[in-house]
Amino acid sequence: MENDITCQLLKLALVPYRYPKTYRLEAQINYLLEHPQCMMVSSLVRVITEDGQEIRIDKFQSEHLYYNLIFTYWVYHPTVMYRKQAVEDVGMYTALYSEDMELFWQLTRKYLLHNRNEVLLDHRVTNQSLRQVLKKSEYEFAQQEQVLRNIRYYTGNDCTVPISFTRMLPPQFRTMDGRR
Repeated sequence: MENDITCQLLKLALVPYRYPKTYRLEAQINYLLEHPQCMMVSSLVRVITEDGQEIRIDKFQSEHLYYNLIFTYWVYHPTVMYRKQAVEDVGMYTALYSEDMELFWQLTRKYLLHNRNEVLLDHRVTNQSLRQVLKKSEYEFAQQEQVLRNIRYYTGNDCTVPISFTRMLPPQFRTMDGRR
């Protein structure tokens, strides 16, 4: 295994009995080894309730990864494995809130990122989530500021966008069978 592959297992959102950690890690490591130009890889997730009931399986078009990261955060951090030198090169985590969206967007500006079209993780939605409950307004404000910055990156600093246009709505992904 290459020394520069760093696993991010900081969030306790995985259910180990459904998708064994060893399989997920092996699949991600093998993917990075087989795609040396890829600096970060993520996967699809099954979103579940606190008691393990399925809410949906997020299915999105991986080829839209770069475009979507301009406007919204749809990569589940616990599915991510990246090469350490790429993250260090973009300054690592630089934002206090919405730090994952910021890091992933910075990576898209310089590197090739991929998303595996395979569910490798259960993401548990809880009523105690830092992002969705405890610090919700801080995260929403940070995301709005990031979206404005991202738009201006491509359109120029003179571009004006009403803040109301940048409000983050939860992604409306379709389930694997086409339901919302």
